[in-house]
Amino acid sequence: MATLPLALPIALQNLLMTSFRLVDTLMVGRLGDLSIAAVGLAGWASFLVELLAFGMSSGAAVFIAQYHGANNKAGILRTYGMMLLFMLPMGLLFTVGVALYPEFVMKIFTEDTALIAEGARYLRFACISYVSLTVNLAFSTLLRCTEQVHIPMWTSGFSAALNAVLNYIFIFGAFGLPAMGVAGAGLATAISSL
Repeated sequence: MATLPLALPIALQNLLMTSFRLVDTLMVGRLGDLSIAAVGLAGWASFLVELLAFGMSSGAAVFIAQYHGANNKAGILRTYGMMLLFMLPMGLLFTVGVALYPEFVMKIFTEDTALIAEGARYLRFACISYVSLTVNLAFSTLLRCTEQVHIPMWTSGFSAALNAVLNYIFIFGAFGLPAMGVAGAGLATAISSL
């Protein structure tokens, strides 16, 4: 019963982050089969970044939680610093690599030229989110392991809501802005991640 106040906000945060992708899928799905397939394939690049970052943060979480239990703030900060030392360059590397070669990344997943072109339009903007994704995950891990689970939950909720609003604005061209299609979904993802 003592873990429930910690577990519920963490579960809600994970649900909110899943809704982030669901909203993207629903809105891009209105653009047609090509767009939804391209964004789905392009999403594998961010999934790889998330997977690597999650592995690094999970390893660091064990040490942060132990240091928190021992009230060793220097150990917590040292571990957090080391986590950022590995995760931030990885996020930067993926951001730069995907920004420079989005077509190459798409060719890993498909040979269809239409999918490659549409997915590259999405990736040019979405790759900006890779750095903030790694930093957000590192900070979220730090807060969770030090029993401050509400801050990541609220920021995830804000980010998911902002993503939905920006998706609508950028994808379909609301409020006088030009409709950007899948590029708009990438831009919304980048801004809401930041």
